[in-house]
Amino acid sequence: MSSSNELLSVSNEPIYNAKAVTRQTGVTPATLRAWERRYGVLLPDRTAGGHRLYSARDIAAIKWLREHIEQGMTISRAVALLQHQLGRAELAPQVQVLTEAPQPARSLDTIRTDLYEALIDFDEATADVVLSEAYSLHPIEAVCVNVIQAILAQLGDDWVNGKITVAHEHFAANYLRRKLLALIDTGPSTRPGTIAIGAAPADMHEMGILLLSIFLRRRGWHVVYLGQAVPLEDLPKSLPMLNADVLVLASTVADSAHALRGIQSWLDRIPAAQRPAFAFGGPAFNDRSELIGEMPGAFLGETIQSAIDTIERLMNERKNNQ
Repeated sequence: MSSSNELLSVSNEPIYNAKAVTRQTGVTPATLRAWERRYGVLLPDRTAGGHRLYSARDIAAIKWLREHIEQGMTISRAVALLQHQLGRAELAPQVQVLTEAPQPARSLDTIRTDLYEALIDFDEATADVVLSEAYSLHPIEAVCVNVIQAILAQLGDDWVNGKITVAHEHFAANYLRRKLLALIDTGPSTRPGTIAIGAAPADMHEMGILLLSIFLRRRGWHVVYLGQAVPLEDLPKSLPMLNADVLVLASTVADSAHALRGIQSWLDRIPAAQRPAFAFGGPAFNDRSELIGEMPGAFLGETIQSAIDTIERLMNERKNNQ
């Protein structure tokens, strides 16, 4: 479509279902719904059963938008340009573009719903758009907690209840894990010292330590992310090499928490001048508070904010004692 007249000359009869539109345009149903919901760029008819029906004119508009997005234009800018081109023409309902004043920033709840739907549809391109929008509208910490962490919890619940398959859960969880790992690498370290963060032995759950690492990095700390299931026997060699001031290990389940009981014997093998302060926490300790008294070191507390406060206190104490 090169002009508004060319678009309006195309048939406006609603005859194509979403699958047919995707086949002709390469744009997934989840993306079509997102464009409709966010930008009002399409208002398809509905069958008696509630299924969307699109016209050839809708398909022409979708192709036009897709081509401009592939050329590097944002969807919001492409919609605005389409609106400008059609501004002097009489628009049929199926190709209406919103002309009202800009809408307020979308809430985290709405963004979470859109991202979840895109991931369940295996639509990574739309998920990227939604997540980029979230980062542009809201603080990264809020997106991590209220969108990413909430979706991870929903994925687990929906899988247990049979609402989604293992494939859905794995695809979505791995996508979100990649996005969190990317955030760890952003921003320079502006505060002295090193914090090493990982999961306790045999513990493969890492979303909590990923979030903690991201938030500390964003506060200027140098964080070394050790990842899942950190072997205690490796600590005497690795921690002096890292020059770690604080070691943080988290446990999600009781078995991994029990494995931390013997950590002091491994830390004692490190010369005192190089030995880091130790802190522990995680759902295992929150759920079974009696385990806290069995551990050496400082308990992080039950929230991510209390964990940050505890680690920063330990880092400041370390600096003052040097």
